[in-house]
Amino acid sequence: MKVREKEIDTESIMVTLKIAELAMEAADPELAGRKMRQVFFSLDKLTNRQLTVDSLEKMKERKVGTHEIERLAMQMIKGETRRNPEIVEAVIKIKLEDARRWVRRKRKKFLMEKADLYTTITRVGLIKEEFWTTVKAAMEKKWTDGKKRIQEKVDRLERVYKGPVTETGMVGNIRVGDRELEEEEEEKKPVVAGVTVTKEEAKVLNLDPRFRDWSKINMEDIETDIDVCFDNLRREIRKAEENDGKTFTVEEEEAEKVFTKVLDYETKTVDFGKQRSTAMKNNKNFVMAQEVNNKDETILQRAKNKMMETSKRIIKKTNDDKGFPRTSTHTEEEMVGIKRLVRRRKEGELVVSSTDKSQACGAQSEEEWKASLAPHMAGHPVVPMAEVDTMERQMTGAAIQVARALGYGEGHGQGDRVRENLKSEHVSIPVLTAKIKDHKEVVEGEPVKVRPVCGVEESPNGQLSNILSEVVNIVTKFEDKHETECRSSEELRASIKEFNSRGLDLQQEDREGGAARGLEGEEERGAAQGLEEQQPAWKLDSKKVIGSSDFKSYYPTLPVRRAASQFRQMVEETELEIKTDTKEGGDRGAGPGGGGADQAPQRRGRPGDHLQGDHE
Repeated sequence: MKVREKEIDTESIMVTLKIAELAMEAADPELAGRKMRQVFFSLDKLTNRQLTVDSLEKMKERKVGTHEIERLAMQMIKGETRRNPEIVEAVIKIKLEDARRWVRRKRKKFLMEKADLYTTITRVGLIKEEFWTTVKAAMEKKWTDGKKRIQEKVDRLERVYKGPVTETGMVGNIRVGDRELEEEEEEKKPVVAGVTVTKEEAKVLNLDPRFRDWSKINMEDIETDIDVCFDNLRREIRKAEENDGKTFTVEEEEAEKVFTKVLDYETKTVDFGKQRSTAMKNNKNFVMAQEVNNKDETILQRAKNKMMETSKRIIKKTNDDKGFPRTSTHTEEEMVGIKRLVRRRKEGELVVSSTDKSQACGAQSEEEWKASLAPHMAGHPVVPMAEVDTMERQMTGAAIQVARALGYGEGHGQGDRVRENLKSEHVSIPVLTAKIKDHKEVVEGEPVKVRPVCGVEESPNGQLSNILSEVVNIVTKFEDKHETECRSSEELRASIKEFNSRGLDLQQEDREGGAARGLEGEEERGAAQGLEEQQPAWKLDSKKVIGSSDFKSYYPTLPVRRAASQFRQMVEETELEIKTDTKEGGDRGAGPGGGGADQAPQRRGRPGDHLQGDHE
């Protein structure tokens, strides 16, 4: 029997390479790369499972099965030579239920891994945007190709088992074919206020704003990426050389991570002395690895030369003399719309904004755009830049002092580098933008409802905010003993789906095994019912109801001083011991989290003390 070799999935390879490139921009490239790959492959498997469900649903609709199902149907009734469509449909229903269960499982796993990914990369950064743009393009291609293959497969099976089918299609202006009678998707109209847009422009506005076209490529960028890749290789080679030429085992890798793990659940301690300066947000320190031994260095240089030569050959085919791509991911109609929107935006005729929920865009006149933001800016004071600079210096000083008190990086001898990272001078002021709430009705004569968004990569109070957020996140993570804190919308959806899936699986088990359990099952249910009657209703899965409520302007209306007071009380009462330098932190504070004056530094330990010596 000949075994057909599995085709190489070039799309997955390209996405994996792109993920490796994006991971280099993260604080922990290895961890970020691994989690992004997990999310991508989980989504890939979920898409495959969903395509299987769609395929079976199409077969059920046409009342035709796969070769396996058709053979099984013929074997079920002996002596019958004619095809029995009822048996075929019954078998398809069984397989369809199984396929839907797999989709639920894969979706749950994907949502959990997606939520876990956002603990490593920021939800509003460029890494996330580029990652989802790449993944979405790959999944859309897989989905389109898969749907096309399903249609061809079902048509082929129908011809084999039901005989030739007359292609009726259209009779005059009346649709009579299966494909023609399928519901057409109504083209969504983008939110437009104060301006008009053409059909081509509307099509562009409906595109996901994260969608990207091929960009200009130059050899300098490629060489930089190769150098960064080989820099990591050199570090791994040097690490192996220091370990007598052997790579670290999984156990040794885990042991090494202990020296960079800030929160220790076993000892209930927090030690920011273990924090490396390179793991901080806005890290400014990066030193390229030194050259390794002659043999390995020669291999790396040869590999680099080959990669550069190959890149030149590829770019010559795919890009023009100026480095711009010869092809585009957009259609000709979309290219026309893009050029028109860009021209109109430059001339001040309209403002293009992304939407809040639907991953699309809308267009407004400048007057309408300003009117939509007016309610969110009313009453805000105008602050002179001189005052901003003064406050920036004060907050930078406070951030550096907090880092000293917490002993940031001291365990690795990187206190100076940490303080260098925290220095902030004349950073740009974050720009306020608006996301159109297209899920809300647009009332004529009223401004479009928007959600104000202040996208921040740096800000005058950014460094202090980052340090305090680390403390808040660690304390709340430790105190979340009942796992009730929800850190993201994805995490909430995953938990709800897990709960619902658990209930559906239990119901299915009851239906399948009810008859087999007999009297014994009745006795078990009777005993279980007796236990349920003794429990309060809120503890029973059968009585649980999930409700939700929305907050209006939740974050802007939080009482800042009261929230800070509540968190201070939380720190003072926690079992967690936060290692601090009492000389730098002052004498205020009490309790396990405080490190007051009556507690000797020797008893509590200075941050990073246990790292001194061999692990500096």
